[in-house]
Amino acid sequence: MRAVPFEVFVGLRYALAGGRDRFVSFVAALSALGIALGVAALIVVLAVMSGFQHELRGRILSVASHLEAVSSAGGFADWRAVAGEYLRDARILAAAPSVQEQGLLVAGEVVKGALIRGVEPEDELQIGGVGAQMRRGDFGALRAGGFGIVLGARLAADLRRDIGDELIIVAPRGRLTAAGLLPRLRRVTVAGVFSAEVYQYDAGLAYIHIADAQKIYRTGGRVTSLRLKTSDIFAAPELREELSQLRDDVYLHDWTSSHGSLFRALALEKRVMFVILTLIIAVAAFNIVSALVTMTRNKRGDIAILRAMGAGGGAIARVFLLQGAIIGGVGVLGGVLAGIPLAINAGAIVAKLEEWFDSSLFPGDIYQLGGLPSRIVVSDVLTVAAVAFALSVLAAVWPAWRSGAASPADSLRYE
Repeated sequence: MRAVPFEVFVGLRYALAGGRDRFVSFVAALSALGIALGVAALIVVLAVMSGFQHELRGRILSVASHLEAVSSAGGFADWRAVAGEYLRDARILAAAPSVQEQGLLVAGEVVKGALIRGVEPEDELQIGGVGAQMRRGDFGALRAGGFGIVLGARLAADLRRDIGDELIIVAPRGRLTAAGLLPRLRRVTVAGVFSAEVYQYDAGLAYIHIADAQKIYRTGGRVTSLRLKTSDIFAAPELREELSQLRDDVYLHDWTSSHGSLFRALALEKRVMFVILTLIIAVAAFNIVSALVTMTRNKRGDIAILRAMGAGGGAIARVFLLQGAIIGGVGVLGGVLAGIPLAINAGAIVAKLEEWFDSSLFPGDIYQLGGLPSRIVVSDVLTVAAVAFALSVLAAVWPAWRSGAASPADSLRYE
């Protein structure tokens, strides 16, 4: 059985030192505690930011298109043939036609602009999650010729309309009469209210049946775009490049072109928070320097004896480098063990704090979320642990080198 290297034996003995080294142990414990707090805080913050990004992406993509095909000719006369070409690719799961136009919604004296999306309900339910987002009514109630409309929750509130109420759609493309150009008007009935919990959709999107949209906007039976659902949302940009080669008369764009700037901003904010909180860990890690410097001064006699017995400067340095690794390792382990449960239960903790203090720490009307989202990413936890441990070892390099470079005679002079 291989013997334990003396550097490890001595290092572990010093790590558990008591007696006159109680002050050193106290400083080392504070350093480990600081590292643990920094690691736990960083894990919780990254988990919350990852959860927010994941939640927001899911809600946006439940309404927005993964991929959208737009004809350069102004619309698709036979959208099923075009959809068939794209559906041959196994990565395209579903396709749905749409007529998307701007319009004004008039309810009494209230006028609101909105994106009017004409859809085929059965196809739309395969593309997005609007069916699960219905708060009142049934999305399947949209029928050709029924001129029903499904409003976003905020839009419905602004218009003061609910199921069964009527309002008027004003199409921007008017009709030319003897009196001049008059806007095209159509009375519709509210068939449902949905909430994607994303403000831009809840306040500015309305669904009608695609046949009704074609009549209101006079598209001549054409659809303005074809919405595609992919098996992997992150592969959408690459898939767009490949599918663009199929037809020269179709322009394809993916969700990253319309919402990519938002998620890039969130990713940048996450990296900035990582750097800021890593500095907190660095401050705690470099407290190890003071603990090891004090320890090397208290152990001058031991160091001189070890040197006299034949231990090299490198071996002595490794003893104290191990001290830094032990302190850092204990801090990192404690931070990970504390940070993961805190991150998992972040939403419940915030809810309990709101209950105790009778205040809203995370207002749903501002953040459009029902609670504090949290999502632990394993790579984030491993990165935090590795960086914190590396900083701890780095902080121990200088005092360890000093201890190994000390002369035995100088060390014993004042003993």
